[in-house]
Amino acid sequence: MDLALPALTVLVLAAPGFTFRQAYLRGLRGLPVRPRAFAEEVAMGLLVSALLHTIAVAAAKYLAGIEVDFLAVGRLLSSNYGSNGEFLAPTVAAVAGHRGKVFGYFTVVLAAAFGLGVIAHGLVRRSAGVRDVWLLGFRDDWHRLLTEGVFAQEANAGAPVSDVFAEVSAVVPMGKDDYVYRGVLLGPQNIRFDQNGELDRFILTAAARRKLSDDGNPDEQRFYEIKGDLFVLRYHETKTLNIRFLALVEESESEAEGAAAEKGDPEAATQADD
Repeated sequence: MDLALPALTVLVLAAPGFTFRQAYLRGLRGLPVRPRAFAEEVAMGLLVSALLHTIAVAAAKYLAGIEVDFLAVGRLLSSNYGSNGEFLAPTVAAVAGHRGKVFGYFTVVLAAAFGLGVIAHGLVRRSAGVRDVWLLGFRDDWHRLLTEGVFAQEANAGAPVSDVFAEVSAVVPMGKDDYVYRGVLLGPQNIRFDQNGELDRFILTAAARRKLSDDGNPDEQRFYEIKGDLFVLRYHETKTLNIRFLALVEESESEAEGAAAEKGDPEAATQADD
């Protein structure tokens, strides 16, 4: 009991900080992130917990008239109940006698920690300069580059997200030969990350492959189609990776007419006018 009860008390008191950290890093969508060192995460979680409890205790006192028995909390943390255990009963009574308030306090604090974490996640993620700060960073380099970077830039250039895609090429060793695999990535939803936020695999369509050594042979067909609807390319099996992002943007009628006129196609120009 000397070690179990203080450890349980610390875990309960630290829970709001770790809840905030997880909500802040991953948001509502559970985005993949690279974990920090264990000591860093513990330190940040405890620091946030202390801040949240300070605010919550002050709010409980001034808004609801509820005061926290800090002496009982200190005894639970230190497991010091007197030389003969004379303070054990008062300490247990301080908690058990107000278990409804204790339960309500931690329910509200945990819910607030989660909500504040999600809100902070959204605010910081929208601020490119702020999220580059070490303390506020999400450590999601691959996810940010591939799903929020180029895809978003192409879409913001004028194409709907559904019309933004990428051509992925990778060199994969197989036995004594290296093969070039190529396929179409139809959107960021077809990029998979592992639980540590590292790039895991691509789900491609219209996949094809060829030997890398065939580059210097003009008589060889460059790529051979891989039969199937979807092709999974695992990142850790590749030597090199190349991604070319493309966007399909519809031409306006005036642009279509101008392009037809430049080509000297009067029929096409007439159709564009119609």
